Amino acid sequence: MVDSLAFVEMEAIFNACYDGIYVCDKNLVGIWVNEEFERTSGIPSHIWKGNSLFDLKNKGYIKKIVSLRVLEEKKEVTMLQTFKTGKTALVTGTPIFSNGTIDKIVTTTRNLTDLNRLSNEIERSEQLKKQYQKELELLKQKEKVTRHIIYKSPPMKKVIDLAFRVSQIDSLVLLLGESGVGKEIIANLLHETSQRKNMPFVEVNCGAIPKNLLESELFGYVGGSFTGATKQGKKGLFTQANHGTIFLDEIGELTLNLQVKLLRVLENLKVTPVGGIESKQLDIKIIAATNRNLEQMVQNGTFREDLYYRLNIIPIHIPPLRNRKEDIIPLCEHFLAYYNNKHNQNRYFHHSVLQAFENYHWPGNVRELRHLIERLVVLSNKSCIETIQLPLEFKYFSKYSINSEFASLKEIVENAEKFTIQTALVKYKNANQAAKALQISQPTMSRKMKYYKLN
Repeated sequence: MVDSLAFVEMEAIFNACYDGIYVCDKNLVGIWVNEEFERTSGIPSHIWKGNSLFDLKNKGYIKKIVSLRVLEEKKEVTMLQTFKTGKTALVTGTPIFSNGTIDKIVTTTRNLTDLNRLSNEIERSEQLKKQYQKELELLKQKEKVTRHIIYKSPPMKKVIDLAFRVSQIDSLVLLLGESGVGKEIIANLLHETSQRKNMPFVEVNCGAIPKNLLESELFGYVGGSFTGATKQGKKGLFTQANHGTIFLDEIGELTLNLQVKLLRVLENLKVTPVGGIESKQLDIKIIAATNRNLEQMVQNGTFREDLYYRLNIIPIHIPPLRNRKEDIIPLCEHFLAYYNNKHNQNRYFHHSVLQAFENYHWPGNVRELRHLIERLVVLSNKSCIETIQLPLEFKYFSKYSINSEFASLKEIVENAEKFTIQTALVKYKNANQAAKALQISQPTMSRKMKYYKLN
């Protein structure tokens, strides 16, 4: 009775084990299995008990007999077992000796199916962790870089978000937009948030370098390759930017001959210096920018079609300031604070000046706004900057706008006409040329000048 109770207790203990347990005699006939062994193998206990392992192997229940190896080697053996159910387990056979001979063999199993699942889950968790860490780091980079970019409008937010996504890949980016919209700011963002941020960022203004020197500046030259070349030669800007980013601003200013050579570099990412025969392989991110209509240039024959399509892989259109008016006041505040600090001044804008800025069409975009604010800060003779200090073209915009609730339609039209004629007279210096530019007759111009009391 005591032995029977002890066996029940021991069986309960072994069934509570996480590892599977199988016991056979020296003839490899099954004696006992615990519940975990059944779960690990997927095979019920009555198959194991009373059956020879040789028979079970012949019937395909198991592929290997670890207990046979234990009998042969008289020591503990571990191997990988695959069961008929498709489950796999790490099995370890341990001999039990009696009077110097093996009496029984205890086989323990560790369910690799569960372990593999857990391992896969842990691996997926680690991958997610790395992904989240990478995304968090990218967001930190974005916040750090964009902290210095002043914008509030939805159009610019789209530009910033697109630039941030594109910065994570090495595809060529083409920045499009009018002069002064801030293409160089977006180019810098593309570099600073990329994997190349710690490598060189080389900016090239293709319109500022003389055409006869641009090829040697871009690609470099070998010593003595042309008149004026140094003996030691010179590295080109592409080579200087290797492993980093090169920003080709004003790409529309390239000659057709140079466009051919640039296309070859973009296609092969190899550069050959002027006068040289050996090419250098490049690992580089390329950003191009222009304020010109490249499609129209292609139609006019001044820009190669194949180069245009090679450049236009990922275009980013930066809207003009007049199409993102929400950015005007934040930019004004930023530039005013900057130039107050730079020139040790304490200027501030009258509300009518800010109204004029919001209504103005800004043909020179952010660059025009920045330079105007610096001029006003430096030249103003009092702390408050008023509309009287603004250039002539702003005077109309400070008083009337299309949203004005104090002006009638007649007043708005007349003031717009007066402003247009006044601006033309300032630009063209005489009434005849101004009339021609406005496509009106000289008598009409004289009559309107008299009506508006314009000299």
